[in-house]
Amino acid sequence: MKDPRIRITDLGERGGELLELAVGEQELARLEDITGASEQNPRWRVAGIIRDNQLIFPDQYKGLEKEDRLLILGKDDLYNAFSRHLEGSRLHFPRTYGQHMVLGLADSPSPDDTTELINEAVYLAQGTHIEKIAAICSNPESDMHEALSRWSESLEIEIIETEGPVEKTAVHTAAGKDAGIVILPFKKHSLAGTFFKGGISALAARLPCPLLSAKMTDPYEHLMVPFNGSLACQRALEITMDLALQLEAEVSVIIVAEPSYLKGKPSGPDPWEQQMVQQVRDLARVHDTQVQEIVRRGNPVKEIATAAADCQLLVLAGNDGHTGFFSIQTADMILNRVSCSVLLVS
Repeated sequence: MKDPRIRITDLGERGGELLELAVGEQELARLEDITGASEQNPRWRVAGIIRDNQLIFPDQYKGLEKEDRLLILGKDDLYNAFSRHLEGSRLHFPRTYGQHMVLGLADSPSPDDTTELINEAVYLAQGTHIEKIAAICSNPESDMHEALSRWSESLEIEIIETEGPVEKTAVHTAAGKDAGIVILPFKKHSLAGTFFKGGISALAARLPCPLLSAKMTDPYEHLMVPFNGSLACQRALEITMDLALQLEAEVSVIIVAEPSYLKGKPSGPDPWEQQMVQQVRDLARVHDTQVQEIVRRGNPVKEIATAAADCQLLVLAGNDGHTGFFSIQTADMILNRVSCSVLLVS
């Protein structure tokens, strides 16, 4: 089963194939020097890219951008040859975004909460080979320094003291630190506050990398990701499978459809549900990952929160323009209802 983002065209009797690859966030770092790599490979060459419906030849562009379509010209069996190149240059999440972890440590009435938050961050850093942590603290008198010092031999830790809000400092730090992930302790927002001021999903949208709202539920033995077929959900599913590989965790994918009576259709098999399940299976085959499929009908917030009761990490996709049943502020409402840590992927 081939990656659904890759299209292969047979060039005819004389042999050769044309490969077209949709460039997403995950591919940018892996394809940074794709032109130089192609010059060293006897089986394929970069033919050009398509950007905004315009063909650009290799000597005319300075680098790839998200949503480009990369054109590769090569010999027979081009898919396997190019896939081997991608696998050899593959970075895993969160290093696909950056090499630093940004950890925000807000004031907590309990030193144990701070220690547990640090432990969850260190668990994730060690499991994903992150070696640098920028820890933000608003209270220099807190027990954070002692808790972090336990890990200073295995991790490079920088402590950043701030007089302002930890969340705001985290946004600025992530932008300047080549951050792969930002971790903040969970803070519940009221529905009104979420609607008018923007909740955690609004904060995640301002970051250059995913945001983990930590509820101290490590180790992550069971990961869950909702899926609706959007590009954002495909990206979230791929990150979930990548994390599961690194952390040796199980993966569940939940698909929530509108009840049939809302669509004005009789009950029975839903073509949309079947299409979503097939997309999940295709991506799972590409990544050689076993996933459990959960299909529900109803309110997405309720169904996802219920299904996530036995998982330790829920991965939520950001809004990429896809609309659906109860889609407004869905991520924030789910975040408030689940008991596990939540990774928001914008």
